[in-house]
Amino acid sequence: MKNIIEELWNGEINPQDTLVDNNPHYKELQHLQSCNKTELLESLSEEQKDKLEKYCDTTLEMNSVSEREAFASGFRIALRLACAALADKTNE
Repeated sequence: MKNIIEELWNGEINPQDTLVDNNPHYKELQHLQSCNKTELLESLSEEQKDKLEKYCDTTLEMNSVSEREAFASGFRIALRLACAALADKTNE
């Protein structure tokens, strides 16, 4: 059995791929977004479609940056909690 450090190093841990797999609310929103985008695209000119695609691409990239920063922040908080818990154990 591999340890978590090896899994992380080998790129085998990808929480972003499974965070919302079993979330029905997310699935509903995803479906609604897809339907709305399809309806919107049908009403746009080619130039407007290009602008919308650029907007969507930028939004996706911003979300990716935000998620990465939130993950890093959560990881730092978890390490601080672990350090605090270990410090409390050594003071007993």
